[in-house]
Amino acid sequence: MKIEQIVLRQITMPLVHFFETSFGRTYERHMVLVEVRAGGVSGWGEVTCGENPFYNEEWTDSAWSIVRDFAGPRVLNYEFATASDVGQRTEHIRGHNMARGGLEAAVWDLEARLKNEPLWKLIGGGARKEIPCGVSIGIQDTVDQLLGKIETEVNAGYQRIKMKIKPGWDVEVVREVRTRFPQIKRAEITIRKPNAPVRGVLDALKLAAKDFGMEPDSMLSKGQLFVHGTTRVTCESSCKRASSACESAAGSAAMVLLGPGFASDDSDGCAWSAARSTTAAKRSGPGCKLASVPRETNT
Repeated sequence: MKIEQIVLRQITMPLVHFFETSFGRTYERHMVLVEVRAGGVSGWGEVTCGENPFYNEEWTDSAWSIVRDFAGPRVLNYEFATASDVGQRTEHIRGHNMARGGLEAAVWDLEARLKNEPLWKLIGGGARKEIPCGVSIGIQDTVDQLLGKIETEVNAGYQRIKMKIKPGWDVEVVREVRTRFPQIKRAEITIRKPNAPVRGVLDALKLAAKDFGMEPDSMLSKGQLFVHGTTRVTCESSCKRASSACESAAGSAAMVLLGPGFASDDSDGCAWSAARSTTAAKRSGPGCKLASVPRETNT
């Protein structure tokens, strides 16, 4: 499988409803789509970073540059035995896992199409025909508006609700949600640098998980992250590698959920690395578990 051409497209997609986090409010998405071509067939991938370098160090313009100037040239005209080899060709690039992952995902899609095989089967899926899905709901203008959006999603069949909170829109809002929707089995929240009293109250509300938005790869060590609560903690906006996540969870009965910018320590790990992170979890002991076209260019 020799990659003959790489095409980048940046598109703008207006959102049906604004999405707000502690970083600000978003009304439209700017994203990079990656198309790779070989043998008259195209594979597609999407770079999942945001418009600004707030979630992590990546953003739309940086992803464009990384794929165009660094990752793409390493993949173009190279003969791959399988898409799983793509990550090794770009591993010299520090960070930028979303940009690298968007390119790798396109090659996975290309390989599946060349083999006339479903992508889910090619990457090893198929154990379950259906999976429980969740939805992330941003900060709203009013509590009533938030409750209305949650009701809409619950009625649509979503089984997990993830909320965004910020100072002044935290404990009381979460309490309202838990009172109104006691049937929700999984309620997750994203917290930016929470203080101990807020953590304690949120623990008492029995949420399924909290995502602590700390500095990238600077998670508190040796289980300190879990000392003040029993709620499972996610690292999706902070932790990039399995070793960092497990070091944070050492000695704690914690479930560490990894996000889209995550890379496994044991492999190239961009698009499909979460499945390979089990060995890193085992090294940290039984407490740690990892769940893991206005603008166009031709290369």
